[in-house]
Amino acid sequence: MVVRSRICHLWSTAADANLLLGPTALELAIVHSCLIVGGGLIGRSVAYYLSRAGIHVVLVCEEDPARIQSAPTRASLGVLTRPTAGLDSLSAFYRLSHELYDPLARQLAEETGVDIGWTACGGLEVAYNEQEALRLRAHVSRLQERGARCQWLSPIAAAEREPALALGMIAACLWPQDHRVDPQQLAKALWLGALRHGARHHPGHVAHLDGTDPPAIVLETGEKLTADTVVLAAGAATSALGVNLGLAPRAVRSAAGQSLQLQASVHLQGIVHWEGYHLLPTSTGDLFVGATNDPATAYDLSDPVQPTEQGRQELLEVAERVLGHSCNVVQHNAGLRPKPRRGRALIAPLQPPGYYVASGHYKNGVLMAPATGQALTAWITEGDPGVDMTPFAIER
Repeated sequence: MVVRSRICHLWSTAADANLLLGPTALELAIVHSCLIVGGGLIGRSVAYYLSRAGIHVVLVCEEDPARIQSAPTRASLGVLTRPTAGLDSLSAFYRLSHELYDPLARQLAEETGVDIGWTACGGLEVAYNEQEALRLRAHVSRLQERGARCQWLSPIAAAEREPALALGMIAACLWPQDHRVDPQQLAKALWLGALRHGARHHPGHVAHLDGTDPPAIVLETGEKLTADTVVLAAGAATSALGVNLGLAPRAVRSAAGQSLQLQASVHLQGIVHWEGYHLLPTSTGDLFVGATNDPATAYDLSDPVQPTEQGRQELLEVAERVLGHSCNVVQHNAGLRPKPRRGRALIAPLQPPGYYVASGHYKNGVLMAPATGQALTAWITEGDPGVDMTPFAIER
């Protein structure tokens, strides 16, 4: 059933419940059909697809999404890793989202004029000693068993494809279905597209989701916003905000990730993978390297996560090992990645009805953003996501 916009009451209170705002605290207002909590890539994707479906959308976050990208978006490299041909629902979802990027890039360019940097550039995974080669062969074998496409290259052929790499390579595998996208341009285009279709931004810091009928959120100022549907897409803050909806306190934890933009005199043709790290060219001729794999821990979400000297040195050593020479740092980025339990995002309805969660995408937020936005839009407007969402259920 299509969600309808309706007229209902918006209750606004001050931090002191006894203090009325204006002549009366009860005001008749138009309530938008869907409130989305969180201005990261997932929230923007949901906003984009819902607004295109004719739903009145309000994105609730502190900063203006037209000017600010979330920290995880700034720290992300935008690597769209190879899909597999696995028959399980999780593989099918990854594959669907991977396939959506080509038409989405053209659609966003037409609607907004923004090039999101989608490129079918392929990826080269390399090894420089026998231990690395053994790990690479085992990794490739596991993915091949699930139907991933790849091609082993001789060290000479690999060097011809990526002549900027350090000498001494002993094994290399080409992944032709590795693609890339510019996460910051993607974030910009998704929000501009949502705006074009009527979405709006409401500034404010969300204190909690109300867990009431009709669905509502409460800001730290005491302001209460009500709508037909609320989508919780708040990244690392998801668990804290969803306590009234039955989410476990650690359903989504926080894990820092860091990346570097490097000034380099060499050029890479595509993505280069080494020991779990990635290097790729930027649109300005520099190089990106990332990302660190910091453990999930407790962070004060009111303070932005800061880049560390340890992370900087770790990534510089990676770049030097793969490129064979040192590079100068142009920019050092860090962000908190929402890490779920058991490795799968939470994309599901919550209780009471009218609430949904879309969070915990961890390192796959860029890859999964289009399919997440489409599935939630179908779920909200038609009552059926159109794909098997069992892997992303709350109970697992």
